[in-house]
Parts: sequence; structure tokens; C-alpha cells
Amino acid sequence: MEIIKSYKEDCVELYYEKNSGKIVSFSNWIDNNIDPIAFNIINDLLINGIAEEIDDKIVIKNADVSLIEEEDFAILEIPKLYPYEIYITLKGAGLKDKNGVLEYSFQDKTNKNGTGNIVFKNSDRKGILLEKSSCSYILDIINLNMIHAIEEFNTALDLPEKERLKLIAKIQLIASKSKNVFLSRILSETIILNPATCKLNVQEIGENKYRIIPEFEEVNQAVFDKKFNLLNRVKPEYSYSEDGKKIRVLIDDSEEGEGIKTELEKVKKQRTYSKEEISEMVETPSKFWNTDLLDLDDFGKRVAELGIYKPKFYPFISPYKSEWIPGIAIEDVVNGTRLVSIEDNDQLESLKQLFETAKAKKESEIVFKDEVLDIEKIQPIIDIAEKQLKQPKIPVVSPKEDQNKEVKKVLIIKENTEIEEYVENIEVIKDADYHLSEISNLSKGIQLKKHQKEGVAWLQTLSKEPYNLPGVLLADDMGLGKTIQVLYFMEWYFQNGNTKPNLVIAPVSLLENWEQEHKKFFSESDIEIKLLWGSNVRNYVHVNDKELTIKSLSTPGLYLTTYETLRRHQIPFAMVNWGIVALDEAQRVKTPGTLVTNAAKALKAHFKIAMTGTPVENSLVDLWCIMDFCNPGLLLDARSFTKEYVKPLNDANTDFETHSKNLRGKIGEAFMRRMKVDVAKDLPKITPIENRAHAQQMPLEQYKAYINELQNIEEIKKSGNSGAAILQGILNLKSISDHPLLKTDDLATLEIEEVVGSSAKLMKTISLINEIKEHNEKVIVFTDNKKMQRVLRRVFLEIYNINVTIINGDTPSSSNAVSLKNGKLSRQQEVDKFQNQIGFNVIVMSPIAAGFGLNITGANHVIHYTRHWNPAKENQATDRAYRIGQTKPVHVYYPMAIAPNEELKTFDIILNKLLENKSQLASNTLFPSQQIEIKNDEFLDAFSIKN
Repeated sequence: MEIIKSYKEDCVELYYEKNSGKIVSFSNWIDNNIDPIAFNIINDLLINGIAEEIDDKIVIKNADVSLIEEEDFAILEIPKLYPYEIYITLKGAGLKDKNGVLEYSFQDKTNKNGTGNIVFKNSDRKGILLEKSSCSYILDIINLNMIHAIEEFNTALDLPEKERLKLIAKIQLIASKSKNVFLSRILSETIILNPATCKLNVQEIGENKYRIIPEFEEVNQAVFDKKFNLLNRVKPEYSYSEDGKKIRVLIDDSEEGEGIKTELEKVKKQRTYSKEEISEMVETPSKFWNTDLLDLDDFGKRVAELGIYKPKFYPFISPYKSEWIPGIAIEDVVNGTRLVSIEDNDQLESLKQLFETAKAKKESEIVFKDEVLDIEKIQPIIDIAEKQLKQPKIPVVSPKEDQNKEVKKVLIIKENTEIEEYVENIEVIKDADYHLSEISNLSKGIQLKKHQKEGVAWLQTLSKEPYNLPGVLLADDMGLGKTIQVLYFMEWYFQNGNTKPNLVIAPVSLLENWEQEHKKFFSESDIEIKLLWGSNVRNYVHVNDKELTIKSLSTPGLYLTTYETLRRHQIPFAMVNWGIVALDEAQRVKTPGTLVTNAAKALKAHFKIAMTGTPVENSLVDLWCIMDFCNPGLLLDARSFTKEYVKPLNDANTDFETHSKNLRGKIGEAFMRRMKVDVAKDLPKITPIENRAHAQQMPLEQYKAYINELQNIEEIKKSGNSGAAILQGILNLKSISDHPLLKTDDLATLEIEEVVGSSAKLMKTISLINEIKEHNEKVIVFTDNKKMQRVLRRVFLEIYNINVTIINGDTPSSSNAVSLKNGKLSRQQEVDKFQNQIGFNVIVMSPIAAGFGLNITGANHVIHYTRHWNPAKENQATDRAYRIGQTKPVHVYYPMAIAPNEELKTFDIILNKLLENKSQLASNTLFPSQQIEIKNDEFLDAFSIKN
């Protein structure tokens, strides 16, 4: 059977039909000889919310097509995204020509004159599909929106000139967001601005005398002020020239007089205001203005202004030696904010080679140090990194950023990076007397453990008189129940007459967990849970209506939202007077100056709680940044903190134990961290490390591939080539150790016996799972290799007849009205389904995706199929099963591919030994976990064909 594909105006539909013409539901595809690889890919798309099942058809909306991985397009036989240019020109006598129409063409080499090789004609478009005999592509959402806007303009010939200009403004705005849309000269030399909102600023012009100044985004304010003040009336349009272009600002108004023009006429009508009048306007703006049309501010003291965000390049102190190294700040919805370092010239050379190869292949992304980077951003990174590595003692400042990257204004805060700009409370609390105030509405059968009672008492005591701390960092080890401690504290806060709303910000995959835990622990709670994510945001955030938004968000309750939602809607979030704000997985705000970090620090709250089991990942600056959210000023500014606490780590004479105690003393009791080994005495046994390794000799085919690659590495060493080439060879050994055919296309065509029989590690894994199956228990299999994840699912499907769920970090999702309506399961629901199934089951996970708070105590077996370079992150993955709630002994396995007769130390043997050595460093609670990560040089020293 073949998948039928139908291309609509806004989506792709995939489905199967029986001979009778009846469509087969997806759940029955597996019984109809469906290609298991295609089935697994589509199942991934459904789980991750990229696709949904509607009327038994798999529907992928145009906006989500770009989320499909490149290799999956070919397997599903879906055309790739259109890679060329769309050129748009206006046919007619100019913008004023009411008979003018827009024409567009698909070209592969558009020049400034608009001439290029025509790839497709307009008639080749069928919905989102561009198709002709030689090739076909899919249009992305921006390009499709552009075409729809052009069609709207071309059918609006009878509209007045101003209305047609508004449509031109819409087209120009869409074009500005696209990398491959080009406008002809007549469309680009005149910029039409049609602002929907206006900001009113107050200017003091004398004693008790003020005037109101209107301000629009994207408008040259100084020029606009002069033109606006020339006349006593409001003009329908203001024009000026800038950078060789004509700017036309349309002042809109409806027939009922309810537009921007009406508000500006109010400004004209009364030229000056008293202080009392201004105060009244601030208190009740709707009495004077149409607040739907105004951008009104009401932020906390930490917010300096609304401004343009400039992405930052961060040099930071190396944890290993006393110098500055280049760092790339990466921020996205899935993994939050990370710093990717370029630690030496070998890594820089590796980045350059990846960049040049990607350019030659016309690829849009590269993968560097397990992070996906946009190829368009690589060259400036390389340029800065070269400068930084040449002068490691002085931080290189990033050049001026492209101001067109993001024009939407965001909250500019007092960051405390260079100097202390904002301080809330710098009193160091020591030896506080904690008292637990109990509440009566814990669900029947639920009891706080001793350490959890101590944690709640700590929160209660420090949040009120006499301490009144602005916030704290709860850094308990994973699996000790941070969620129930914070929920208990919020219930107590509410029951004590505090009616301010509370806010939890968490990765999207954990929102349902918070909701479920609250229902579980407090079944009779009076606090209303309000999901503030996805389409639900519209129920609370009302565009351009400050007062209604604040009113909606200020209703008592517990609001659950995501870091991405906070970033996108940071302005309304910052207007609300929150009671308690809790950041779950607070390492998302460990990087100073990023959008999400600043949005979190801009929040107004009575008490703030940062929650993370890993308060330090890359360097101690992580800890500084999180504490700067909780208690601004307690750890000084970032520059002073680095000098006092980070640089000494590079000095061999530093007493690290004393240094760590000094830092803990500086934080005082605003920081709490307990480890499982110390407080969770009732947890069952976890298998000792010496019993965890399970070795299997490589079959001949795998061993030959391994030896060939090892010989290649030896040749590279002898030739004196860069470490980057050697590093790639080591990564190849890692892949071969997982499965020798991962880098080929042969796996899809092999019988399942051959797939298993060609990999020692896979054979051992099946042997382990067979034993687990005999005991009728559950197992988690961890690997970060996506291709290996799919191989495992196919193997488990054919051997055990179970459709295994894969959970990775591609697109974390939560249930919403649409997914529930169509029966789709979120990540948390997939975990719940796995947990609730009685008896044997398998789930495959990425160790990084698993790091975000998932509770999988239904499994008491953990197989680390692919090892992580960092033992701390590997332990975090294990802790998904080994946490409070686990009732069975937990068994952890590390299948290893070894050489026949053990004639040499293989990749798995060497990695296992290095990780065991590094694990001994992980016990220091403030030790940067990046510092215990295995470095390239350690591998290079360990590998030899004669080892």
C-alpha cells in the first residue's frame, strides 16, 4: 500500500485507502503492510504535535511542515520546502493606479532588475504545492501568506486608494519576514506604515504643566513630531524621506470615528495637562482614551524601557583555564537557553569545515557540538571567535547587530551585568528559625516527607516578616519532590488571605504534570488552575487592551505557562502584580541578557522561586544569573561575581572546598539543596556501578567497520591534520559502536534478524529486554541518536509487537483543545500511558529530553544504549525512574560493544572508564557540570589502534 498525499491550500493530507475506497484510520495502518519506517515517522509527528488525525487523515498544517526533518521528506515522499526566490512587481502606473495589479514569479537567480530563471509559473501552484514534471516543492507559511495577500490586493480594484495602500503595507510586512521574497523597486522604495496602536508619552514642559506626545513603532519620532505639530488638525497621512526611501504613515480611522486618528485629535484638542490630570489618566486611562488603540505601560522598577532587542554574543571565562573563550547564546522553545563554547582553534576549525561543507551542499543548518545552528549566523560567529582566541585575556565585544532581526519592542531591564543597577534585598540570612504552618486540604493518603516539610517551612519563613526575601533558589536533587513543596506553599499563601495570582513557568512538556500534581495533592483546593499556553493565551492576553489584560491575569488562581509564552507575551506578563512566581527547570534563565531571561527578571512578584536540580551547568555564572532572578544584587553584578568567584577556579592554588563554602556563605539561606543520598532513605536500591556494564563481542561486520575507522584516525594523526578530523573519526566510532549501518541506507531494507545480528550493542540490549520481559516489568532505553531511536522502535515492533513511543526534544507539546478533540496524546500523556499499562513495556527517550522533569517511576529498568559525554546529564536521565514514588529496585545497564577476544579497548570501554572517573567529581553541589564533561583531548589520548 502507498500513502496517498493531497495538497490543500493550507495543509498536506496523508492517508490510506482500502480497495473499497474506505480510508483506513492510522491505528490500523500497521495491520495493512505499511512501511514501518514511514509509520514510525508519522507516529512521531503525531506525538510531537506536528501532525493531527482528522477524519482518519493525517493532516500537517502548512505552518508545521517546516518542522519535519529533512530526511523524512524523502521517506514520506513529500516535496521539500521551496528553496528559491519569489519576485513581486507592480504592473500599472504606480501605487496610485487603482487598476494596478501585483504579479509574482518563482525564480532561482533573481537580480536587482527582477530577471532570473523562472522555476515555476503561477499555474504550477496547487494549494501549497508547486509542481511540474521535473520537480516539485512545498511553500512555507510565510510565502503562502504572501501569495494570499497578493491575491487579496488584486481582487480589491474597487477599494479606495488608502485601503489598497493598507494591503501594500501588509505585503511589505510579510516580505520583511521572509528570506526569499523580493519586491520590485517601486514596491520597496516607498514604505507604507499602517500602525494599529499608538503609544502616548508624557513630557514635562513647565511647572505643573505637561503635554502628551504620540509615538508609533518603526516611525522616525523626531521627524514625525515636527510634522504632527505643524497643524492643529490631524492629517490622514504623514510622509517623510529616510535612507533614500519614502515613508508614508497612514493615520487610520473608521467611519464611526474609532481609529488612531480620533485619539490623536484628542491630543490636539487639549495641548497641556496638569499633574493631577496626568495621574488620573494613568489610573483610569479608559476614561480618556480608547485603550484598544493605545500601548500603555505599567511595569516594575527593574524595567528600564521598551526597546529593540539585540541578540548578544557572550565571551565568558573558561572553567578550565584563565582566559575568555567565545560563546554562542542559543535560545529556543525546546531546550531553552544554552551557551555553546568554541574552546580552542581545533573546535573553531571544525566549525569552519562544517560551515564550508554546508555552503557547498546548499544546506541551511549545521550541527556543531550537538546544537543546530542557522548557516546564515555562522560567519559572524567565526569572525568573532577568531578574534577572541587570538586575545584570550580580553573579552571581544560583538559588532553592531543587524537591527532588522527583530523590530518588535521588548522589555529592556537593568541587567546587573556590568554594574549593579538593580538591587532588591542583599541581606544574607543565616540560622533562620523555620516553622511549618500546616494546611488541612492535602488529599487523603498524601503526606509530606520530612525533607519536604522542611522545604515548605523554609519557603514560608523567608517569604514573610521579619525576613521578607524577594525570592529563593530551591535546588533539591531531582526526584525529591520540588513540585509538591511549591504547590503546598502556594496553597498556604492563598489560604492566608493573599489573593494575588500565582504563576508557574515551565517547559511545555511539564505543564500537564503541574496540573495533574495539583489535582492529586489538593483534590479539594479552592485555587483555580488556569492554563496560559497555546490558544488559551487569547482568553487572558487581549491585544492592545492593557486594562482588560491586567484584569484577566489578576484574578486569583494558579496560572501555568511556558517560557516561550512568557517570551512572546512578556509585556502583559510584566504588567501584572503576581503573588508567587515559580520557575521550573530554572536553568532556562541561566544566560544573562537573553530574551527569556530578561522577561523572567522583569516580572513583578511578592516572592520568586527558582527550581532546578542543576543550578550550575556551564559555569558559576549560571548560578549568578538564576540568583539574580530570585534576589537581585545578592551576588553583586556579573562582572564582579566573575572576578571574585569564577576566576579563582582557574588558579591551581585555590582551595575549592573553602572557595565553595565562601560562596554558599554569600548566598546564605536563600539557597537550599538536598541530595537523594542524604534525605531519601526510603528509596529502593539502585544497582551498584560495578554491576552495570554489559559487554558483547562485535560481530565480524561491525568489527571490520570499527577497525577501518580506527585506521583512518591513525592515518589522520600521522598526517598532522587538525583535531577536527580526528574528532569526526571518534564520532564515527561512536556511531559504529551503536550500529555499523547507521550511516548507510541499508537498515531499512534488511530483515530484522540482520538488523539485530549486525550490532553487538543491539544484541545485548535485546537479551537484556528479554530478561526484563520475563519479569513482566518496564524499561526505558536512552539514546540521543534519532536514527537509532527509529531502529529501536522498528526492532521492538517486530520482536515484541509493541508500538514503542519515542520521546525526544524536537517539539515538546502539551494537550490542548485541538489535540484532545482529535485523540492525540501529549508527551506527558504518552508517559502516563506507558506508566499505566500493566506489565512489560518499553519506551525510547533522548537523555536530554528526559532531563525536563518527567516522572517515569513505572519503569524500574534503565538501559543507556548511547552514553552521554557528561555523567551528570546521564544521571539526570536515570533519575526519571530513580525518584520518590519508585517502589522497586532500579537496575541500570550500559550495553557495550567490545572487540573479539578483547584484543583492544573499544570506544565503549574507554568511554565507560572515563565516565566513571568523571563521576567522582559530580558530588560537589556547586561544581560546574560542564567541567566534568569528557573533553576531546582525553579521547584523543585514549585511542590508538594498539590500545
